[in-house]
Amino acid sequence: MSRRSRSRALGEIVRVRKAQEKAAEMAVGLANLELRRLGEEREQRLRKLEDDQARWVAAMTGASLDPAMSAVWSAAVLAREADVRSTTADIADAEDVKAERSGDWRAALARSNVARDLAESARRSERRALEESALADLADRFAQPGRRR
Repeated sequence: MSRRSRSRALGEIVRVRKAQEKAAEMAVGLANLELRRLGEEREQRLRKLEDDQARWVAAMTGASLDPAMSAVWSAAVLAREADVRSTTADIADAEDVKAERSGDWRAALARSNVARDLAESARRSERRALEESALADLADRFAQPGRRR
């Protein structure tokens, strides 16, 4: 493979690696958005749980204590607690996904940097070879016998 074609091929690799890096960065951004959404959802579910608990306490401490209503409120509170636990588990999963995506992004960034460095090295080598060739041609012209200086 000639120096020029190697340099071009590495330039293409740099473009591909940069695109992969950007895609990985976007995946981290999406994971962050999902984590934020789940955090907001958890806060909303916690507020609903607190409201249901307050209503349950009010119903149980009122003048007319209805055992049937106690069961209804207890079921509602237990359901809200299950919702909060479920959302908390979803947040833990989303944090794992975010950590994985962050690792993927760091790896893509490293590959992109390596490709960029290799391409720059190939370009410098190509320029050096062209300069050396031009200098050799110049030296040959001046070294020819019978040439006036």
